[in-house]
Amino acid sequence: MKKTFLVILVLFCTNSWLNAIVINVPADYETIQAGLDVAVEGDSVLVADGIYYENIDWPDVNGISLIGSSEENCIIDGNYLASVIRFEEDLEGIIDTTTLIAGFTIQNGRAYGDDVYKHGGGIFCSDSSPSLVNVTINDNSAFYDGGGIYCENNSNLSIEHVIISNNWGIDEGSGGGIYCENSDVSLRYTIVENNHAGYWNGGGGIYCKYSSMVLENVQIINNIYYGGSGDGIYCKYSDLCLENVEINNNSGDGLFCNESDLNLENVEINNNSGRGISFVNSTSSLLNVNISNNSANDYGGGLSFVNSTSGLLNVNINNNSADDYGGGLFCEDSNLDLENVSIVNNTAENHNGGMHCIESRILFSNENRCNIYSNTTSNNRDSGIDIFAFNCLTIDVYLDTFTVITPSEHYAYPIDNINFDILNSVEENNLIDADLFVAVEGDDTNSGTSPNDPFKTIGHALEMLFNNNLNINTIYLAEGIYSPSTNGEVFPLVWSNYVNLIGAGEELSVLDAENSA
Repeated sequence: MKKTFLVILVLFCTNSWLNAIVINVPADYETIQAGLDVAVEGDSVLVADGIYYENIDWPDVNGISLIGSSEENCIIDGNYLASVIRFEEDLEGIIDTTTLIAGFTIQNGRAYGDDVYKHGGGIFCSDSSPSLVNVTINDNSAFYDGGGIYCENNSNLSIEHVIISNNWGIDEGSGGGIYCENSDVSLRYTIVENNHAGYWNGGGGIYCKYSSMVLENVQIINNIYYGGSGDGIYCKYSDLCLENVEINNNSGDGLFCNESDLNLENVEINNNSGRGISFVNSTSSLLNVNISNNSANDYGGGLSFVNSTSGLLNVNINNNSADDYGGGLFCEDSNLDLENVSIVNNTAENHNGGMHCIESRILFSNENRCNIYSNTTSNNRDSGIDIFAFNCLTIDVYLDTFTVITPSEHYAYPIDNINFDILNSVEENNLIDADLFVAVEGDDTNSGTSPNDPFKTIGHALEMLFNNNLNINTIYLAEGIYSPSTNGEVFPLVWSNYVNLIGAGEELSVLDAENSA
């Protein structure tokens, strides 16, 4: 990230007092700690190039500006002994954002010892609210939480043009990059990358609890966790506002939210090895959001909503995957309003590659129509590969583009509970509203509408048969054994409520799965 000291100079001038002095390290005082200890409000401590092996306890003075020569050349090294900089609780809340730290690399802090000292390897803040500008915080660790930065107890930090990288929450630590509890934190033009959360805890990049966070022009990338929830960002009982943010290539969910309120605008959530976003008992709004190439090991590869409410406008949910169901979107006991949402080219290993909804209310906009198409599942006999809505209220689905113009239960389930209004399709589907015929020696390229021109497989007949409660048709089987080895039949056969199956006789028409299902 390209750095400039313009911001620092502006803040420095703003914070200048009539009687303020400049303290130079090491010219006036050999150590940074010594320079801070003699400073009064409005003073600036300017630090020359060098590596300073220190573990700094901030003095009980507000409004000091600690300014290094540059991140590249001015380094505060904790020497693996303790946190690099600590703002302790006994400062009693006097430190506000007029206190500035700028132009440093903060590295090799190691927070361990008694409980209070196991947090915040790089910077520890309790009831303190400094500003960080043009700072790199890397290669720090905490035995518990906040490998890079730990803030608690009304610590309302302002963080701008900062890189937070390669920090660790060891053991059961949360928030490898940043841990925030009962605090308000703003991040702008900041990168949070390659941080690690400990075993079975969340937030490899950021962990926030009972807090409010604003992220603008921020990258949350390549963070790692070991078994918890929410690798990029984990939030609980919190309010988050994200604008122009990238959450990419994290292991685990990109963003995990529990009992929180989120607003996302112009956000990219891609290539995370868990869900793109997981909402539990939360409310949210998503505007101009792209969610792609995320992969869940159970359900909801792109988005998951459980007992949550959300409005989605101009959202793309593409090329996500789930090992079980709902490759693009999963919702349960939730309320969703969808406007110009595209759910395209998602896949699920078992069921419902597009969207899988249970006991939820889904409202599709008639003016800003959505697109749902080309979603897949490895079970090519599945029902509801694009839309699955179990025990949901009747859904009026207004779409610009769907996979087919005339959906069957193969594409949408249960078809009787979904009212479609579709303008375009990506596939031609001439579903057949008539009885169909199948024979082992038939061909799935035949018409299937007569015993003399039968289909080869029952599965293909099910895909081609138009059926609903007003159109009940029958598939007739000729004599023969219908199995994977004889006619390529794929089991299990997923059956519609409105299709009959009649064979040539109990001993003449045999369905044999050959232990394949």
